[in-house]
Amino acid sequence: MTLKHRILAENRRGLLKAMLAEGRNIRAIETHNPLSGLIGSEAGIEEEGGGRKSFDALWLS
Repeated sequence: MTLKHRILAENRRGLLKAMLAEGRNIRAIETHNPLSGLIGSEAGIEEEGGGRKSFDALWLS
């Protein structure tokens, strides 16, 4: 479960499968430890139109 959004792993898998089925490009970042995972989950940029781009997935190794 993510700390901020409280999304269970089962729900995240379903969301990822839906994105793949739509043919979307998925933005992912590799994380090596819990700290880099927290940083990656919060990283993003604010767009001029008011939107926000962030990573869709974290790759844990």
